[in-house]
Amino acid sequence: MHEVFKAQLNSFNIKLDKDLAEIKKQKTTAIYNQLNRDKQETVVTLRDQIQDIDKKLDRLEVRLIEEEINRHMFDKFAGKCIKEKKAIKKHLPSFKNQVSSLERSLDYVMSYVGKLNTM
Repeated sequence: MHEVFKAQLNSFNIKLDKDLAEIKKQKTTAIYNQLNRDKQETVVTLRDQIQDIDKKLDRLEVRLIEEEINRHMFDKFAGKCIKEKKAIKKHLPSFKNQVSSLERSLDYVMSYVGKLNTM
């Protein structure tokens, strides 16, 4: 049974020459960068939202000082803004870049592609 499994694994053996491996790495890098670009755009949007909330809070403070609103209204609106800001900040780390060295990681993966049936 073990030999049958080994023979089956041999049918999945992938042989990559250097040129093909380089093309695969470039394609994978391009796809990763495209996906990461979308994440970075989301990070910029979230940071802009945080800045908008900070501006609202500053405006609320000015309105409180100028007595346009009372303390109760300030507390109510400021609490909502702070809650929204915390939610955004909590969500922000999920969009951070997770790979420290993409090139090195791809080299590592490519070194194992041709050895999968022998492991």
